[in-house]
Amino acid sequence: MFYSTTLNDKNTLQRIGQDYAYSKVLHRQLPRLAEKMFVLLTNREIPLSYWGSRNVCVLLSELIKAVPSKYWNKYILQLWNANKEQIFEDGNHSDELYGLICSGLLRTEDVLFTATVISDTLEEVRQNKKYDLAQNLFYYSRTKHNKAISSAVNTNLVKFIDGICDVRDYILLGNLNRILSKTQIKKISKSISRVLQNAEFRTSSINGLVFFAKHDNATLAIVRKAIVTNPALWDNGAHEGGGWSPCEFLSIVDLDNELKWTKEEVLMVYEKLVSSAKQIPPENHSMMVRFLNREKLYGEMLQFIDLHRNELQDVGYFEIYRQLDEKFKNLTSYENIEKSIYSENGDAISAALEALASRIKHEGIVEHLNTINTLITRILCKNKNGYQSILDYLQYYVRFFAKDKETLKAIPQLMFLMDNLTMDVFKELEQNVLVCTELTILIAMHLQKHGVSCEGVNYWMNVKKSNFFNWSICDT
Repeated sequence: MFYSTTLNDKNTLQRIGQDYAYSKVLHRQLPRLAEKMFVLLTNREIPLSYWGSRNVCVLLSELIKAVPSKYWNKYILQLWNANKEQIFEDGNHSDELYGLICSGLLRTEDVLFTATVISDTLEEVRQNKKYDLAQNLFYYSRTKHNKAISSAVNTNLVKFIDGICDVRDYILLGNLNRILSKTQIKKISKSISRVLQNAEFRTSSINGLVFFAKHDNATLAIVRKAIVTNPALWDNGAHEGGGWSPCEFLSIVDLDNELKWTKEEVLMVYEKLVSSAKQIPPENHSMMVRFLNREKLYGEMLQFIDLHRNELQDVGYFEIYRQLDEKFKNLTSYENIEKSIYSENGDAISAALEALASRIKHEGIVEHLNTINTLITRILCKNKNGYQSILDYLQYYVRFFAKDKETLKAIPQLMFLMDNLTMDVFKELEQNVLVCTELTILIAMHLQKHGVSCEGVNYWMNVKKSNFFNWSICDT
């Protein structure tokens, strides 16, 4: 490990840190090793060199995933208190110390550390509008929020809510939703109409706005109107004087159920969709096109039309749909779900997984069990291409759309998959062992909840109980 700290390649250091974290042989020695490394970082009398400090942060970001937080809570709090001003001033998301803080937030069980970061960050946002940095910090801490943290940050939270003045406040508060009271949520919702009067918003803010508006029809109608009139709706990157930049459009499809569009609004959104689509020239395969993000815009447009075919049946959407579909396939190598599921092209796989998600949402999972089984077969065949993404989408399909024992029993290959996956398989395939482990545990938890058992479910539930890692997503 000492010699590892002399390496300056971040990817190599991360891999070394993961090898230590995932090692069953070294597992009991990791707490002592992590403590020694934290002592080096926090020693103000004999500070490490820039590269030494950087490299130790990278290694620790991986190591603490497998070390109970009681061994490092006090050290990471010291690091935050000593460096928070610099972190906020630099605003550098790629900084290794910032990365270590985020890794700690995702894994800690310490109320004081999490509450301190939240309170300090709320103050910083109000004073200096460091929204991007704050959004990341709150995102990483979100799974650890509880009543104790709510109580600890309440004074700062009340002050922040009283001062809501920016649409970006809603996405920050959305990431803190677990520590908000019902009264606070209502107060946040009531502020939306005032804040939206003189403000435009970009993609990230829309999620927060819809989250707080969805329980009040009048407020939700105000949000929908703001979306329809927002210049970023179907933004295709065209400049008035000529030229193109990356598309930075409002992503609304994933929020379709919550938005509850009226037919009139659907037609208005569609009209803007058509106007944007007609501005874009035929695609070519130049490198520049890859940076324009158009394939995501086309995919979003196609999904919106698919979701609202009933409302659009009188406007003749078939030709514009055909053109969009052709351009989308041209950029992504996507043909259709059935063919692209087998693809070795990452873009095609991603497009197929997203298209399948859209269909399952509106047609149900039972209609697509053959495709689900194909995905499972691909994982069982140990195809590395898109492995983690496929596993992630699989747990999403199963947990959110196979909600009863009968449906789960209709996917017998799922139990066969659970029986054949182990942490060693993830390591053999050079996947992120921790992420894949948590995704698989989520499936096991869902199966157990609905009374479906097999050897694999028992194995993965025992892995969860063993606390070999500090769980994040499967501990919510």
